[in-house]
Amino acid sequence: MSDDVERAVSLVLENWDQIGVEERDGILHLPASIKRRNVTGGVDETPVRLRVVSNVVKVKARVEARAWAAKRSLDLDRDSDLVDMYENYCILAVAIRDTDCHTQHVPDADTLWQDYEPSSIDELWGRYDAWVRMQHPSFGNWDGEKMWQVIARIKQRSDISFLAGMPGFEQASCILLMAREACCSPNAPSFARSSGTSTPAS
Repeated sequence: MSDDVERAVSLVLENWDQIGVEERDGILHLPASIKRRNVTGGVDETPVRLRVVSNVVKVKARVEARAWAAKRSLDLDRDSDLVDMYENYCILAVAIRDTDCHTQHVPDADTLWQDYEPSSIDELWGRYDAWVRMQHPSFGNWDGEKMWQVIARIKQRSDISFLAGMPGFEQASCILLMAREACCSPNAPSFARSSGTSTPAS
């Protein structure tokens, strides 16, 4: 299971109120933070919010990334990793909001590219990608016969590779179903069968 799907599953297991999801002007915002290394070697975290961008923004990001590549004489095929990364930065520049949920935290992708550590932005992109998946209407609700067939094949062959061919939200839904069924099993410990999320005392 990829890191972003795992992150989405861990998030969706919690109540959205508990993870601080806010709705502003009909748009959902997920809490996040931008991390930067400081002069002492520590890490400063700036609280921000993430919103899912529109298709218009995604098209604009694609155009900006290609123009950015052309200006630097980058090949769209040979340097696709850099072009794709910059396109993601264009999307994040719009998606990242200050804690008021309205103001863009950075003016443009160049600011993210120049002023922030790639590892920090990569982490933020993973959270954004998970947030996009979480807002899919089918996320966590894919409980049909096909899912049970996948679960049966996993059990029969002791092989989870069948999940690899499923979209991210279906992977997460399948894992969530298995978790729910496991907690309903008579062999499950009492703390798992309860409706709460507490774990047994150590």
